[in-house]
Amino acid sequence: TARSLRMAVAKALEGPKKDGGMSVPKNGNTPAQRTLEVLIAEDNAVNQRLAKLNVEGWGHKVTLANDGAEAVDAYKAKDFDLILMDLQMPRLSGFEASAAIRKLEKMRGITRTPILALSANVLKGVRDECVKSGMDGYVSKPVRQPELLGAMAQLIPHLFADRAAGESFLAQQAAKSTAASPTSAVFAAAASTLEPRKIPPPSGSAIWRVPAPGQKIPAPIPEAIRTPDRAVAAPAEPQPVPRTPNPSEMPHRPLFDPEALMENLGGDKAMLGEVILLCRENDTPRILGDLAQGVTAGDADAVAKAAHALKGMVGAFNASESWAAAKLLEMTARAGKVEALKEEADEFVRTLRALLASLEEFAGVEHRDLSWA
Repeated sequence: TARSLRMAVAKALEGPKKDGGMSVPKNGNTPAQRTLEVLIAEDNAVNQRLAKLNVEGWGHKVTLANDGAEAVDAYKAKDFDLILMDLQMPRLSGFEASAAIRKLEKMRGITRTPILALSANVLKGVRDECVKSGMDGYVSKPVRQPELLGAMAQLIPHLFADRAAGESFLAQQAAKSTAASPTSAVFAAAASTLEPRKIPPPSGSAIWRVPAPGQKIPAPIPEAIRTPDRAVAAPAEPQPVPRTPNPSEMPHRPLFDPEALMENLGGDKAMLGEVILLCRENDTPRILGDLAQGVTAGDADAVAKAAHALKGMVGAFNASESWAAAKLLEMTARAGKVEALKEEADEFVRTLRALLASLEEFAGVEHRDLSWA
């Protein structure tokens, strides 16, 4: 069916999720870091909790803000070494909160605090908006430990107590990375104020460099077969026409990846139970309420925002089917297909119910069904 084909496309857009989510490092896995005061602004309780576990696991002190306005208030009350800022939040977005913080710094004449955006959308327009609002870089969601640490190390030169050990660790993590495309970056304006690094950024990281006035940007160099004295362009080979995937040919995927999930939580099932309850009792009712209102009103923008939030929530559980269903719902809403919103929303809720039931059974949490319009 047409819907099955769209679902297959959404799953294909997912990419590798094996090491997705905010991973909690095992004891002794990461070189010691000097303690930082870190502000985390995130309105999703599940992602907030996992981010806090991750950063505190590295020995840092964390202050939480539930939206952009709280982040600005926290900044007014306390000095921070680093701010991790979600982009889509109520009251003030991450863009607005960052701009407000930069304005306060300028008024007070104080040192610039590094701000890293946390975003599931790293398209060029989002990157430009991050730069415009005064952010120093981004780390895409689901956040991977090497990319977050790599971006932090570029912004904070003395992050690691032993810099050589830290760089060696990042290089090892880069060699293990399965990221197919850049998932983090530090902007040139921020990177230019730092000491030069001895190793390149970890795989999946990049620094955008702005060309000087009048400087020409070289065209991409085609892949070549290189010899000691010359490079000969490789002959072009005919490319096969892409075939639309048949859903029946796609391998079956479990509702979630228990091995990756428990690694992300340091093997702590009690902590998993806590995160499941946060998801079921806090985030899910609130976001599903927003989704139901959007569907009833035929408000595609509201549905897209709710689907985006739900995608981030289930992504934390390494849940490929629910993630793909949320992605498809978001794509449908952004395409303005109002007549299909109810069907796609019902399908996502079906996958979410199955996911939560599976997680509850795995973690030994008492089952409780979801209410849905």
